[in-house]
Amino acid sequence: MFRVSTGDEGSGRRSSHRETAWQAGVRVHGRSGGVRRVAHRERSCRAFLISAGALVVSAALAIAVLTPSRASSADAALVPPVLLHAVQAVPMSVSAAIGAGTTTLVPVPVGGPTLLGQRGLPRVLYVGGDFCPFCAAQRWALVVALSRFGRFESLRFSQSAADIEFPNTPTLTFHGSTYRGTYVDFTGVEKSGNVRVNGVYPPLDALSAADAQLYQQYDAPPYMARAGGIPFIDIANRYVMSGAGYSPGLLQGQSQATIIGQLADPGSADARAIVGTANVLTAAICAATSDAPRVVCAVPAIQRLERALATASR
Repeated sequence: MFRVSTGDEGSGRRSSHRETAWQAGVRVHGRSGGVRRVAHRERSCRAFLISAGALVVSAALAIAVLTPSRASSADAALVPPVLLHAVQAVPMSVSAAIGAGTTTLVPVPVGGPTLLGQRGLPRVLYVGGDFCPFCAAQRWALVVALSRFGRFESLRFSQSAADIEFPNTPTLTFHGSTYRGTYVDFTGVEKSGNVRVNGVYPPLDALSAADAQLYQQYDAPPYMARAGGIPFIDIANRYVMSGAGYSPGLLQGQSQATIIGQLADPGSADARAIVGTANVLTAAICAATSDAPRVVCAVPAIQRLERALATASR
């Protein structure tokens, strides 16, 4: 089981924009005991084991650009194949060693009808924006988690906006990507770009009417402290989340390649935050897939998190 206590990371700066205030959340620790929910400062935008494969990844990191890309959403570069494989192949042994890690946010249970995709699989809905630093942080964990249930194609490097808090946070973007799920379907909506045009971030992806209704219903009280925050994640109408599982400040000054290179190291701060958050997301997804696939959902660390989430839901 894991315990929840007050978290206090982050700059605490308040933005003048509605979509850059902090969202309420909780801290998760890998200790025994019950789960209780404690509010902390808002944190969302408002509006491998050593092997030949690991050596290939190391070579790719050595030649990758080691500063975050400054490209706009419109011309962001595709993630190179070797790095795309690495971010989607974090060993479950690493997840087992990290557990909840240093994540500071856990899903909120909801009781709606199961959200299904076109193929009848449980569907995960993400709503974010390329400008948003909290989306930038949460995307890393969501990619790691969803890669355990399917595969991404055409992911691109991106970064948060340069003119708000935690500027140029290195990340990936779901805009223009494809997800081929074996156990879940995924809809990733990036509402806005990351470079202002005539003073505003330009629109990117549009929510369907049905998804807009879900976003309006669940990204608001009583499920969330405030309405309209991003990143927002709906896990098959079983759990919802609004905000990031860790501070974007952790990623400041790093490149995407550097971040990916640390995900297989359970002792790194990046892995403890990103993989820890991914494990909590994984446990919530496993609850929606009836614990499939077993190679993921039967891992004891994931089972403990899943039981803890279920206990907290009662």
